Formats: sequence, structure tokens, C-alpha cells
Amino acid sequence: MIRAVARTAEEREYLARVAGGPPGRGLARAAVLLARTGCPGADPDRVEAILEGIAVEVRRRAGAAAEAPATAAARAAALSAVLAGDRGLRGTRAAGEDPRDSCLECVLDRGRGIPLSFSLLWMEAARRLGWRVDGVGLPGHFLVRVHGGGPDPEVPGTAIHPSVIADPFHGGEVLDRAGVRALLRNLHGEPVPLRAAWLAPAGSREVLLRMLRNLRGTFRRRGEREKALAVAEDMLLLAPGLPEALRDRGLLRVETGDRRRGVEDLRAYLGEAGRDGGADTVLRLLTVLTADAELPN
Repeated sequence: MIRAVARTAEEREYLARVAGGPPGRGLARAAVLLARTGCPGADPDRVEAILEGIAVEVRRRAGAAAEAPATAAARAAALSAVLAGDRGLRGTRAAGEDPRDSCLECVLDRGRGIPLSFSLLWMEAARRLGWRVDGVGLPGHFLVRVHGGGPDPEVPGTAIHPSVIADPFHGGEVLDRAGVRALLRNLHGEPVPLRAAWLAPAGSREVLLRMLRNLRGTFRRRGEREKALAVAEDMLLLAPGLPEALRDRGLLRVETGDRRRGVEDLRAYLGEAGRDGGADTVLRLLTVLTADAELPN
């Protein structure tokens, strides 16, 4: 079987370093490299150049507030004016059915994408301005938290202006807690208690793994098992020993004919996951697979 993306040693080292590094640094380039499973020609240098141009335009729109201790709302408005207004980045219900929706270059070119892709572009444009914009990973949706500028002299490490939560998928709409609860209710069809952990800043590894989960779901729905397998391998590159990725890679290896290594992965998954919700099913499958006398060993 030909792997969907042949990663060089340098690329593997870079992706692992970004995943384990400080939030934001190298995130756009890493995201583009990972998206090559679905978009082989994706060019991280072009995306970096476009983001630099976007940052220049956001700075112009923000005016004096770009350098001053601006309010978070003013920063969010400037980002929204350029990314949602000028670039036309507004979500659609069909987002996520095409791997291009997870590729930053394709998103910039087509104006279509998933909430995580739009949020990444907000985060990366802001970083080039020296603004802090964190990812906020709700279950089923991704938002950003835009921070205001300027230290508060009475409270070290804080800002004069409070942060705001914005929804890049919906044009940069600013949400209070009631708005976030309403969003969750609409997503899940019933009231969902808002957990404080969901509003915590998402680290680089968390952001990249979430992107890969989105790609994995896209490839599964499209029946592209080899690409789903490549995604599982990328997940293990970013997070070695991740149970869900061991399970997926094992099952996909079995399905694509590599039964010996598939069984190894499934055994490793059981060792890492213990008795979670899917362990019993995997254990039953292993019993069937290993009972075959012709299984290589």
C-alpha cells in the first residue's frame, strides 16, 4: 500500500516540535503540512505570505488601536472586518465534507472551511500583530478568545481590557456566556452545561489533533481508508501512544491487509486504554484475528 503522504524526517521532527512547543509558534505551517494528506499540493510558504498580508490589513483597519492597549472587542472587530468581510470567511452547513475545508490554503482560496480552520486563521493573523488570540475548543465547535492589550499595573500578568469570545465561523460574532450556552444548545439539540475547561486556551497539540480528527472523520465518510490511516499515523506522531489513534491505525491496517501490524496496534491500544467504551469490542475482534492459524507471527 502506498502511504497518502510520505513525510521526511525533517518534517516529522518539525511537526513533533510544534505540537510540544508553546501555543501558536509554527502552528500555521504545521497545519498546512498535516493537511497535505487531503491536499497534496498545499504550500505552507504561500499561506505564511497571505497571513502576513492579512496582518498588515488588520493593522490598517485597527488604526491607532493596533499599537495602543486596545479593547479586545476592537481587535475582534478588526480581525472580523478583514477575514470575514474582505476575505469572505463565513461558514456553511456543508463544511467538513471536503478535506479542503481543513486545509488553510484552500480555505483562504475558496472562502469555505470548518470552525477550526477559520479560528486558526484568526489566531495566526493576530500572532503576527503581537496580539493574543487563543483557541477555545467546545465539543462540536471551535471559537477564539481575543485578549485586550496593555498590562494592568495593579494586577501583574493581566490586561486592562477583558477578553471576548468570538465565533469566526459565524463572521466573528462576539459571544457572552449565555451566547456560548445557546450555541451549545443549538449544536446538541438540548441544554449542555458549560464547563470551565472548555473555555481554557487550547494548546498547539490539542489544536493540531483536533484538526486531524476532523480530517479523519471526512476520510471515513468518503470511504478513503488509506488517507484515514495516514491521519492516524500523524496523530501518533504528534501524540505517541494516543489510544484512539492506536485503535484507528490498528483497525485500518487490518482492513487494508496489514493484519500482523494491525493486531500489534490493537494490543497496544488495549494496554493504553484499559477498559474504556470501545475496549470490549476491540478485544473480541482480537480474539477472532489471533485465532486464525495463518496469522503471521
